[in-house]
Amino acid sequence: MKKQSLFYNIICVLALTACSSSTRYVISGTVTEDLNGNYIYMLRNGNFRYGERNTNLDSAWVENGKFRFIGNVEGNAVRFISTSQQAFTFILEPGEIMFDITDEMSLKGTPLNDELTQYRKALKGVEEKYREINEAVKADPAFVKTERFRTMNEEARQMKKGICTSVIVKHKDNALGEYVLREWLISCQKLEEFDTAYDLLERRPVDFGPLKGDIMRWEEVRKSMPGMMFTDFTITDGNVDGTPVSLSDYVGKGKYVLVDFWASWCKPCRASFPWVREFYKEYKDKGVEIIGMSIDSNRASWEKALDEEQLPWPQVIDETVKGSYRVGELYHVLAVPMFVVVEKEGKIGVRDHMEKKELSAVVEDVLI
Repeated sequence: MKKQSLFYNIICVLALTACSSSTRYVISGTVTEDLNGNYIYMLRNGNFRYGERNTNLDSAWVENGKFRFIGNVEGNAVRFISTSQQAFTFILEPGEIMFDITDEMSLKGTPLNDELTQYRKALKGVEEKYREINEAVKADPAFVKTERFRTMNEEARQMKKGICTSVIVKHKDNALGEYVLREWLISCQKLEEFDTAYDLLERRPVDFGPLKGDIMRWEEVRKSMPGMMFTDFTITDGNVDGTPVSLSDYVGKGKYVLVDFWASWCKPCRASFPWVREFYKEYKDKGVEIIGMSIDSNRASWEKALDEEQLPWPQVIDETVKGSYRVGELYHVLAVPMFVVVEKEGKIGVRDHMEKKELSAVVEDVLI
């Protein structure tokens, strides 16, 4: 009986040891000597866009320019090491992970981290293309208006898309796929691009905080697309006199409402005001209202511009939340000037950058 008990205990110990070794990770790294005698930290990325902070998971003491983290992890996840000077992103997974925190190409040791380094090396070609573009613009600022500039930008984008897509497809079920999807979404400019990219991950729930934020933002963008009902907002002191204002103060009152996003510092915006005045004069008595929505971060600059321009339609100023324009984000305003046309029943008709001829065609179409 005792022999059976002893045998059972040995089996349990071996099983626990095997389990522990299958989830055990060791992170060995080097840092600059000036960090000796300090702690560095391993963190989980939060979803900052929606108020979730980074989470501190562990700390390690730096001695002789070296540090080590040891622990256990189920599966894999995007994590980063933070010092007082910089951050280093890697994939936390079982095994021995090694890197020099000053060189992202030094990451190695486990399958996903080896592939992350290969991905980073592949991106060097994309970075070189963008460097070429930037040098051309420095040499001649007018280069940004040329067809060659647009072609070079699109070539670089497509090159990055190809690299990212191949990694995401291969790693759609793990953290590397999440990390690379987030890097590609930074380059996405249209909802269709987001949908195509997220489909590669089969639209599964994700752990990587910044990716969560991007997915949530693009789903909000979907709400501002033509055919969707308008999203209301209230800005506490948005009116010129400092009183509250909501979009529903204007929408649903029997008129077509054109929200004109602009800014005092935007030269094309202010250059458009003469034709917008003409447009307003022509259509204001035909059931069309314009609301000027400034994305100025400086209220005084906005008020100064209003004094100079003397615009006859209602004016509102957006508010910033955590460094982002609240209404601008809500309606996915990437550049100004931009118009959002809201129809009488509250559906978004158009959301685009338009000149007088285009805007008039849109309005004539709905008024007929």
